[in-house]
Amino acid sequence: AADFFVHVFGGRLDRAADQRRWLRRIDLERENLVAAHDECAASREGVQAALVLTASMEGYWRSRGLVNLGHRLACDAVARAASCAPSRAHARALFCAGELAYFIGHHAQACDYLERSDELGRQMGDEDVQVQRVAAPEGSAPQGNPGGVDPFEGAGEGDGGSPVSLLGADVENT
Repeated sequence: AADFFVHVFGGRLDRAADQRRWLRRIDLERENLVAAHDECAASREGVQAALVLTASMEGYWRSRGLVNLGHRLACDAVARAASCAPSRAHARALFCAGELAYFIGHHAQACDYLERSDELGRQMGDEDVQVQRVAAPEGSAPQGNPGGVDPFEGAGEGDGGSPVSLLGADVENT
């Protein structure tokens, strides 16, 4: 079932001129798509299929506002693949899980998934799955980030801090 979705829908959302039509077709198959993810847990081959399916459907979950569902499926696929050999599909699924985690505000988890994706890409020498980083000159803080404080440090960890306090500013919320 997962192979069907990857074959029919995989990658089409990224390059289709008629994206609306593809989104509607996936909408009609959404329950089967979720069932295909669940079915993938039954075998090692299914684990790899779930990783490919996860990466190919990431744009669908975001465009339909179903980020929580996509995140859950991505996290399940990545967790099942923890004992598998490194693969491009695993790195891409980790990247997808990281992006979806970011969109729902799980910033620490997003960083973890994105770093793991980047590490797998580096191990395999696959630049396509390596996370692109913007390097600041040595000894300087990124522009708009005084003191080099990570704006996501502690975010999503129940710290109760406001975005202002996370940036390290001495400003009280009014």
